[in-house]
Amino acid sequence: ALSLLRFPTVVALNKCDRPAARRHIRRFLDRHPHLPAIPCSAATDALLVARRADRRLDAYLDGAADFPLPPDADDALRAAHRLLADWAHDDADFGTLAVLSAAVRLARPVLAYPVADIRDLRGALTPDAAPLPDSLVLRPHATVDDAFAALRALGALDGDFVRADALVPGDPPSRKTAKRRDRIDRDTRILRIATNRKSRWQHL
Repeated sequence: ALSLLRFPTVVALNKCDRPAARRHIRRFLDRHPHLPAIPCSAATDALLVARRADRRLDAYLDGAADFPLPPDADDALRAAHRLLADWAHDDADFGTLAVLSAAVRLARPVLAYPVADIRDLRGALTPDAAPLPDSLVLRPHATVDDAFAALRALGALDGDFVRADALVPGDPPSRKTAKRRDRIDRDTRILRIATNRKSRWQHL
């Protein structure tokens, strides 16, 4: 039985190369019609990638529903070809790449807005533009430290982390100190990060 899921989830219905897999997968999909679930065979995908790596299947593309069989194809490769063709007839997503792609689509990015000044919201990267001109696209559950690392990678910051100030929305907005491990959310997405070395915006 499936428990209630706290986070967006894609179910990988693996081992669909087994003889009874189709029956079990149909039953699962009927019971959970609104749950993203994609059949796959990790063993089959691993076989195809390995054969391509050793130059025995140059024409295979990751996630492809079909591929030309080489004249010297062995039984395992022919079975993989039949499996892909069989599932392709269902006109549905299939394979480990489809599972991973679906999971990525569910993982919404987190946006942070680095500023040079909390008061006037000048951008940390483009301080001469309109307020809040810059944004960082970060992974889900990113932290203030992730924003700091991104700004260092962009050359906007140098040195070691000293402190971060965040602008909390409200009427009126308020200012708070953000810790490095704090997640980027509604109360920390507008950030001014200071280091122990003068950076581009610390000269302003």
